[in-house]
Amino acid sequence: MPFNIGFTGLAILVLIGLLLFGPSKLPRLARAFGATIKEFRRGSKEVLEEVSPGEDTVFRESIRNTGENRGIHGD
Repeated sequence: MPFNIGFTGLAILVLIGLLLFGPSKLPRLARAFGATIKEFRRGSKEVLEEVSPGEDTVFRESIRNTGENRGIHGD
C-alpha cells in the first residue's frame, strides 16, 4: 500500500471522506487525486530523463549517501 497505510487506516480515511464530502463527491475527488498523482509521477520521470546519465548517477549516489548517513538504505 502506498504510504504504508494498512486496511484499517484506509477504511478510516474513506469513512472520514464520506462524512466530509458525501457519497456523491467522493468518487470525483478520488479520481482527481489519482490524476494528480499520475501527473506528478509523469513530471518527475520527465525531469529524471532530462538529466544526463553522468549527472543522474551523481544525483542517485548523493541520495544514497544521504540515506546511509541517516540509517536509511535505498537498496
